[in-house]
Amino acid sequence: PASLRLTAKHPAVYVLNDVAKDKRYARWPPSVREILRPNMFGQISFCRKNILTMLFVVDPASSAGLSVLAYLHSLYANGAPIRFALVLAPGAANRADAPRAPASAPARVPYARLAPLSEVYADASWSAPTIAAMEAAAMDEASTAGEAVADGGTHGAAVAAAEDEEVALGVLLTKLFVFCRQKIGRGAAIRFLGMQREVREVSGFFGPAEVSPLTVEHLREAFMQVAGGRGASGDFSAAQVFRGLESGELTDYDDAAAAGLDFLADKGLRDTPVLLMNGLLVPIDEASLEQAVMQALSAEVHELQSLVSRGVLTDEQEDTYAAIAAATATFPRFNADLLVSADKIKMSALTPHAALLSPSMPWLSKEAPALLHPISLLLVLDLCVP
Repeated sequence: PASLRLTAKHPAVYVLNDVAKDKRYARWPPSVREILRPNMFGQISFCRKNILTMLFVVDPASSAGLSVLAYLHSLYANGAPIRFALVLAPGAANRADAPRAPASAPARVPYARLAPLSEVYADASWSAPTIAAMEAAAMDEASTAGEAVADGGTHGAAVAAAEDEEVALGVLLTKLFVFCRQKIGRGAAIRFLGMQREVREVSGFFGPAEVSPLTVEHLREAFMQVAGGRGASGDFSAAQVFRGLESGELTDYDDAAAAGLDFLADKGLRDTPVLLMNGLLVPIDEASLEQAVMQALSAEVHELQSLVSRGVLTDEQEDTYAAIAAATATFPRFNADLLVSADKIKMSALTPHAALLSPSMPWLSKEAPALLHPISLLLVLDLCVP
């Protein structure tokens, strides 16, 4: 939806930087009116205010989610004054899929008799050679289907085991990220996101680097490079922390790892990854990730320029995110059932008979007969009355 925004306040949201306070953005002008300044190179004019917030909601257990994390880190590393936030929901991609049939599900028999008609089937006509041949063929087909289901069950069990391993890696990545964010700092959390990609890259001589699938060893190497042998204050051992989180003995971050799925449920979101650009809902995918994000950024800058030029967004406002939400269509929860495509909206012209009622309902029509005004009517009827 092009104009639907969601409130993003939730315990699962982790803000990674602060444009208004971080030293790395000190060179940018502090006024929001800077966004109105024309740029000779056609680029976006930024300011040192949190007027642009990119919240990425990803499943770190999926390849698309890992690609989004790498892209987020690259955007941050380039130094653009954009506030970045992140929601990690391990297992969300698998949960969005259609539920799988259990491996032990019985085969569907294509030929069956109805129990109440057993006396009919006992008739001699059912013993004819043609009928017997049909029954034998049906039983052979059912047996073949049963073998196929058995093979499919084995394959399905293998797929489920692989998915469970991916989810376990996503959960571990989430816990490590939350640990870095809470115990070391925002900078360490962002470095960990970039490092988990860097340790998986295999350089090529004649092409771009290849990226290996995520493993526990990759997470261990990335975490050790970020956290080091000891913590920033010397109160923890990175190796012991990793072993505790990997084995499950350290449960301090279990609730944080599960909060991402709660965010999706609370906000009514189903698919991941997704971008909330100042709350604006932007579906993204791995194939067109950069294009979708840049288009959303450009569109949001135009919206902000309109708010600034109309005086809705000013330098005196401390919570610019709340000011933008108050000035736009922002909702606490997403509901796809409320969004109707244009081809499903039916418009009815005002008939002469209905036009006779307009003088009695000035709120329904205006004096200018040439103007058409879309009107929604809620009719309350008693169908028992003629």
